[in-house]
Amino acid sequence: MIEVLTSLLGVTLAIAVFTVLGSAIFGLSIWVYVPIKESPFADGVVNGIKKCTAFAVVMGLIAFCCLLIGPLGVVPGLIFYFIGMKRVFNCGIFDTIVIGIINYVIQHGIGTIIGKLFS
Repeated sequence: MIEVLTSLLGVTLAIAVFTVLGSAIFGLSIWVYVPIKESPFADGVVNGIKKCTAFAVVMGLIAFCCLLIGPLGVVPGLIFYFIGMKRVFNCGIFDTIVIGIINYVIQHGIGTIIGKLFS
C-alpha cells in the first residue's frame, strides 16, 4: 500500500512540476514575442503569469481530450489552440506559429542544459 501511495505522490509531484515549468516557458515565449502593450504582462507580471498559466493548463486539458479520440484528434486540438491564442492573446496565425517555435526552442534548450547537468 505504501508503494502505491508513494508512486501516486511521485506522479502528482511530476505533474505539478511539469505544469508549472511548461506554463513558465509558455509565459516566457509570450513575453519575448508579443509587444508589451498587447502582452498579458501589460497589467503586471502576476496577472500575466496567471493568464499564461490558465491558458496553458486549459489547452493541455483540451489537447488531452482531443487526443483521446485518436491521432486525428491533433486537428481539432490545433484548431482550439489557434482560436484560443487569437481570443486570449490576440495573436494571429503567424504570431501563434512564431510563439510555438520560441516555446519549442526554449524547452529544447532547457532540456539540453538539464541533460548535460545530470548526465
